Parts: sequence; structure tokens; C-alpha cells
Amino acid sequence: MSGAAATLDWLAEAHARLREACRGHDGARRLFGELRPVRLEVTGETLADHAALLGRLEAFGAVAGWVQWQSAVQPFEAGWSGPPDGAGRLLAAECVDEAGASLHARWTGGGWLLVRMAETAGAPTHLRETVRRIATWRGGDGPRVLIHHRCWAITDDAGARPVLARFVGYARED
Repeated sequence: MSGAAATLDWLAEAHARLREACRGHDGARRLFGELRPVRLEVTGETLADHAALLGRLEAFGAVAGWVQWQSAVQPFEAGWSGPPDGAGRLLAAECVDEAGASLHARWTGGGWLLVRMAETAGAPTHLRETVRRIATWRGGDGPRVLIHHRCWAITDDAGARPVLARFVGYARED
């Protein structure tokens, strides 16, 4: 195991011990979410053509997510059905496929940045925690929360720091 992977494992174990020591204290679960060492593969590309962007989004096979258009926000959790009529151009999107890979798209002013993120087998590169945020959207059976995996990296200059968050799905609001 590499030095970085061993450090990630050690941090995750130390964090688990801290969570256990704080069990029963008000707010401890919220303050000390579970950290897991994971290997994260991140790839990106910039697209200048809106039609090409929509093609990539369709080919990704999203099962859940949201798309922000110029004139609408389109949440979905039963597969993406394509752009709504009259919505304009895509401004931002976060979605997840059946295998758990995430695809994020952002308008940057001169094109779209498209980033694919997926956990893969191998030595860990990041620590991951699950973050739940209230969504303004109500699914067919009630309110939803957005589920993201916030990923932390260990760097020589900054120590442990969050480097990205990736959408992984919705859950019913508890």
C-alpha cells in the first residue's frame, strides 16, 4: 500500500474512533459523518457545442439528477427524458448513472465543462463522506434530499481538504 493510501486508511480509522467516542452527544453524528477511503477517477472535457453536450448527457444514461436550463429546473429520478420544450440552453447539471458514476456539467461562459467522477477499485486516493441537503423539489411520494459524496484529498501544502462533491442521488426526506 502506498504512503498516501496508508494515510487515508489511518485517517478514516482515527475518524471512526472519534465518532465512537462522541456517540450519544448532541450533534456528534452531524459533526462527524462517516469517512471512507475510496479511489476516485475524475475525467473532464470542455465542449463548445450545445448539441454535443446534450448527446453526452443522453449517452451517460442518467437515472437521477437535475438539469438547470435557462428557463427551468428539471429534477428527475426515473431517467432523463431530454430537454423540456422551450427551456433554452443547459446552464448546469448533476446526475448519476445506474453504476453510481456522476456526471456534472457547467456553463463556463465560453462552453461547458463536463466532469465524470466514479469510484474504482484500487489504492484509495480520497476520503469520502456522505452529505445530505434539503432539495426544493418534491418527488411523487414526498420531499427529497440531495445526496452528495464530498471527497477530501491529502496534500503536502494544505493537509486534508475537501476537493469536490459529486451528486449520487436523492433520498426521501426523513
